[in-house]
Amino acid sequence: MKRTSNIAIALSVIVGTVLMTACGGGGSETSSSTSSTASTLTGTVPGTLIEAFGSDGSYKKVNSTNNGTTKHPFSIKLSNSVNYHLVMTTNEDNNATRVITPIGFVDSTGTKSTLFKPTKDVNLGNIALKLSRADITDANGDGVSDRSYDISISNGITPVQDTNDVLDKNRDGIVDAYEDSNGDGKFNKEEPYQINSNDLDRDGVINSKDVDIDNDGLKNSIDSDIDNDGILNSSDSDNDNNGYDDKSTASGNDEGLHENNQNEITSERGELNDSDD
Repeated sequence: MKRTSNIAIALSVIVGTVLMTACGGGGSETSSSTSSTASTLTGTVPGTLIEAFGSDGSYKKVNSTNNGTTKHPFSIKLSNSVNYHLVMTTNEDNNATRVITPIGFVDSTGTKSTLFKPTKDVNLGNIALKLSRADITDANGDGVSDRSYDISISNGITPVQDTNDVLDKNRDGIVDAYEDSNGDGKFNKEEPYQINSNDLDRDGVINSKDVDIDNDGLKNSIDSDIDNDGILNSSDSDNDNNGYDDKSTASGNDEGLHENNQNEITSERGELNDSDD
């Protein structure tokens, strides 16, 4: 009887593993924020790139899965301790025709915002994004919709009202990564990194507080080259590429990052710089 019971348990584990594999979410997700307390957002869209910009500097993206219909499924997991902006792009592989749409959320009280905090797993349903720039309001013709696609939600998503939103400083509903601050025709997120910048990835979160300072989807604590300059952290004396030696106190610079003896990424003040909080 004991032998039979053990076999039954082993078979149960194998079947459970197979089922979990078969039910995997669509798309390939890149993430720089992980948390033991997280929520999964699912839904369907046209062929679309989904990006989540976190208030802690984290960045997550996933592509929807082409299932042969106009409603491609997607799944993206977000930390419950971070505020996010969600942006979705159709025709994402063609810079001339891509349509970039900020996603807004409206709760049961009528509160609306493109900044939100996830609170539980939620299915957003079908998000019928526009595929042509001719169908969106776009005053400056940059391909970014001036109006958000708003989703009414009763639970699972909390719209956040924040007048100090670091990701959208002018509070126009468009994340600053998709603004063109210097008017050169490139989005801020597409600009090359600049030495002496205290916000290397131009996401609005300063380096010393940014858990992913190059927005490559890897948290600083697991990224071997956190400033994406081609020099590994272990050999890089300027890990945030701001023009100052990370260990220099004479610079008066508080944005430098370096590795401590435990291979953890810290700020000049010695504070860990890989937290999700």
